[in-house]
Amino acid sequence: MIKLRETKPSDAKDVTRLLQANEILGKTFPVRKIRSIIKHNKGLCFVATEKEKIIGSIFANHDGGLTGHIHKLAIHPDFRRKKIASKLLQKAIQKMKRDGITLIFGHVKRKNIP
Repeated sequence: MIKLRETKPSDAKDVTRLLQANEILGKTFPVRKIRSIIKHNKGLCFVATEKEKIIGSIFANHDGGLTGHIHKLAIHPDFRRKKIASKLLQKAIQKMKRDGITLIFGHVKRKNIP
């Protein structure tokens, strides 16, 4: 069963591996940077897990007033086409809406084939 939950700083190593496997991060991106992003955007970063293994991740942030951003959405290749990305996206958007954010941008790489 796939579960969604808020990302914890202790997830940083697994999330970094997932993002690198999806070519979202460079191969030498430090885990401490992901930990920092998670801490600075508390309540806006989520993971999807199956049997405690992280299989998906999304990062979001906002300016505290009007504008939000969604970025670093990644799903493990073995779990694609199961609507996990859609569920993570909905979770991040719902949180931002509760925070009063009404304008949300998504950052997508042109080379993102999947």
